[in-house]
Amino acid sequence: MTKVIFAGLLSAVLLLASAMSVSAKFIGTMYYMPSEMLELCKSDIARGQAGFCTGYVIATWERMAGAGEVCTPQGIEYEGMLRAVVDRLEVLVKENIRVAISLATEGALRLNWPCKK
Repeated sequence: MTKVIFAGLLSAVLLLASAMSVSAKFIGTMYYMPSEMLELCKSDIARGQAGFCTGYVIATWERMAGAGEVCTPQGIEYEGMLRAVVDRLEVLVKENIRVAISLATEGALRLNWPCKK
């Protein structure tokens, strides 16, 4: 009985590990590069569907808004946030400025929707 349970657990772990590597290959592993994230964001906008970039921007915005770091007015849609990030990334890529995607995304949101003090 113990051998059957162990074999089942081992199979599940191996299946999960192989699924995770396929998933990582699917989304790409270089999203942290401004040029790569720029293409992911542009693709989300062009398709009109949420993808990896949309999820990343929304998660960043939610964290920042919850901490009072950005103040978006009523009616701002996620596409507007994506466009702000795309604009920022285009400048960084054009100027060959290497910066963490987290800082570029936060900077784009802060520049467009600062909180009044």
